[in-house]
Amino acid sequence: TLLPEDEWDFSEDHMILNNDFGADTVSGGDFLVAASYLLSWKGPVREEDDPYNDGATDTSLTAAKHVQEIRFLENRNFTQIKNMVFKYGAVETSLFISVENDSYVSTEFYNPYEYAYCYTGSEDANHEVVIIGWDDNFPADAFYSDVEGDGAFICKNSWGENFGDGGIFYVSYSDTVVGSVSAAYARIEDPDNYDNIYQYDYAGWGGSIGYGRNKAYMANVFTAGSSQELKAAGFYAVGRNTAYKIYACRDYLTSRDLSPAINSGEIIAEGVFEDSGFYTVDFSKAVSVDEGERFAVIVEISTQGTGKPVAIEGYSEPDEITASGESYLSSDGSLWENTQSSNNCTICLKVYSDEQR
Repeated sequence: TLLPEDEWDFSEDHMILNNDFGADTVSGGDFLVAASYLLSWKGPVREEDDPYNDGATDTSLTAAKHVQEIRFLENRNFTQIKNMVFKYGAVETSLFISVENDSYVSTEFYNPYEYAYCYTGSEDANHEVVIIGWDDNFPADAFYSDVEGDGAFICKNSWGENFGDGGIFYVSYSDTVVGSVSAAYARIEDPDNYDNIYQYDYAGWGGSIGYGRNKAYMANVFTAGSSQELKAAGFYAVGRNTAYKIYACRDYLTSRDLSPAINSGEIIAEGVFEDSGFYTVDFSKAVSVDEGERFAVIVEISTQGTGKPVAIEGYSEPDEITASGESYLSSDGSLWENTQSSNNCTICLKVYSDEQR
């Protein structure tokens, strides 16, 4: 996504060993694991600072870039994928790669002479690659599988330059898995964009919660580490066309303080997200907080077609809950429940701030 303006060699090792899923170098992962690591500002870090497969990692390293927005695209919407590649440079996508052994892709679906791949079965995805372009005229006869016509995505794999044409290969539009799960990294900024991040959802989007209707209210309570200005909030849209309104509550004491903040009518941001995904929303005006002050950011969120519009970080054991976390959920903005007590989860809602100068 950063090419051609920037050229980086980021550390895979740091992502593998510093995510909150307990994964290792051989157990694999998925785009949500990667997203949680990047959105929490744990990384990315440079390869030279944390080399691959050396059995060690440095948890003190700071991110070289801040990922602030990731769009999750519609299932097999090839036009949207092309638009995202054109606009943002690349789209991550899932594939099913049929392998004969540890080294070779099955020639039932892969033509190694034309670097052309097309899977036509019904297996679920087991691999991820990056779409970096497309060729609507790539010939159908280059594929060993039966395809409906010309055309292919140009993809970059993660297996080094010995696979494909220096790591690049073509995936037919007729492939039954390509584009079924896709993500575009749509807002990547330098690490000085905000001074601070407040968050509880280090493991990212693990599930959704709600009251059986498309609208709900969510809030996270934090304590200011210094005199700061709250500048933005980051949260997930669990589906397309998600509408939101954001409020702030200063000098927070109990959940009874959340409703007056909404009833004041002072909306500090509002809008609609076209795609599902994670978004950072800049406030229309900064909210000043003092050192040690407890504050809450509240989001009224509505997603058509779902009864659970609020993204949560789920846990399997009660003692895994972040001890200092404080998340709330409401159906109407009046009565609030603590989600850690009621549902053993914290809400995916981050807040970004700058130091007061």
